[in-house]
Amino acid sequence: MLSTIEKMNADEEGKTERLKQRLETHYEKYSSNLDSLMIRFGDYVYFDKDGCICRSRLEKAGEGNIEVLLCMEDLPFHGFFIQRIRISPDHRYIAAGIKSVNSEESVSIIVKLNTLPVMEHIIPNVFSFEWATHDILFYTVQKNLQCHEVYLYDFSKKHSELVYIEQDARYFVDLYCTKDKRFLTINSNSKTTSEVWLVDCHHPFKTPVLVQQRTKGIIYHVEHRNNYLYILTTYGDLVGYKLIEAPVDSCSLENWRSIYALKEKAKLIELEMFKDHCVVFLKYCGHFYIDNISLVSNSIHSVKGR
Repeated sequence: MLSTIEKMNADEEGKTERLKQRLETHYEKYSSNLDSLMIRFGDYVYFDKDGCICRSRLEKAGEGNIEVLLCMEDLPFHGFFIQRIRISPDHRYIAAGIKSVNSEESVSIIVKLNTLPVMEHIIPNVFSFEWATHDILFYTVQKNLQCHEVYLYDFSKKHSELVYIEQDARYFVDLYCTKDKRFLTINSNSKTTSEVWLVDCHHPFKTPVLVQQRTKGIIYHVEHRNNYLYILTTYGDLVGYKLIEAPVDSCSLENWRSIYALKEKAKLIELEMFKDHCVVFLKYCGHFYIDNISLVSNSIHSVKGR
């Protein structure tokens, strides 16, 4: 019996130490300026190096194993910098968002990753973009510092079409891909109110599905796991955020169930979804914390950082 208790205590201490290490890494991320853009995707790590987008295999990382995919100096755009990278699920395409240093002009460059990378397409005035499938890219168009339109581009047919248009000038539209790559979310936000539409990545040509109609004062952000939406929202609490659970097929407000609430005066930094739990990074009374929420038992394990 004693050995069982000791083992449980050791497991808990190990879990706490891993969370502390994660918290320290996150603290360093938010307390320093990151000059490079780096994304781990599949067996590769993609990164910005001296104005070029490069990649290397994780098991062969090093200066001698870097593959250059796109260089800014080879593009007909001067005074631009790389702002965003998105890789298609099968690694056949890479979409890069570049932005002017001197204006709000932005462009998306799509490169096909053949034996030798080839620039496939240029889309002007793009603010955000996400891959739905291997060859379908969703993107928003920016006009006069506003984003109201969402399009998709089908690389198999070289065809684009309008998916969504926001009619209210007070709202700004951007795109997000859930951590499990199951849905794209079309997020229409004002300063105080949100509305989210789901694009099924298995059926990207279907009409987007509304999560919850915009309601004044309610801000929300959507993640997905096992046919449930996990909604980070201000609904029902004027003080801070809470985490809500709702089935995908009946996700409107009356089906929202609260599973976690941020403590009063705590500042939310980030939420990350995993297979069986989610992690909330927050700052409270000058310290960083991690709240590890089990999505199976709804238990919460909190770790304090510095």
